[in-house]
Amino acid sequence: MKLKSLDPIFMMMQRLSFGNLLRFGLRRHATGSGTRMLCDGSIAALKSRRIDVVNETMRFTADVAELRRGHKVYPDVVICATGYTTRLVTLLGDFGVLVDEGYPMHPMGQMNTNNPVLWFTGFNPIFQGFFQAAGINAEWIAAAIA
Repeated sequence: MKLKSLDPIFMMMQRLSFGNLLRFGLRRHATGSGTRMLCDGSIAALKSRRIDVVNETMRFTADVAELRRGHKVYPDVVICATGYTTRLVTLLGDFGVLVDEGYPMHPMGQMNTNNPVLWFTGFNPIFQGFFQAAGINAEWIAAAIA
């Protein structure tokens, strides 16, 4: 069964669980709801405005993230959690943070001393799975940037 066939169910469950997230800037994912996992903590942070949803990142410079439609943001920290496939080479190819295959040198929440504001998570599973790895990575990143 294709994951896309589950999209209507995931959309309904997300709407019932979290309400209408469009007003917070979280639009429907282009590849469907089943490809995006949401958690209580990130939704609470979104609703309390502790985190913001921004347009797709098109490129980075040393201190600016350039977004779709020409918007720019000046983040204190960037956490790349793009999942199984990435556009990291086009975004970060000049930063010296990727191996030849286009994946991060420090994929599991480890600090890169050459780029201390740039973090990666979700690129390598551990035996317990991606969700366990994401939790561990999140704790490491949060502790380091705190």
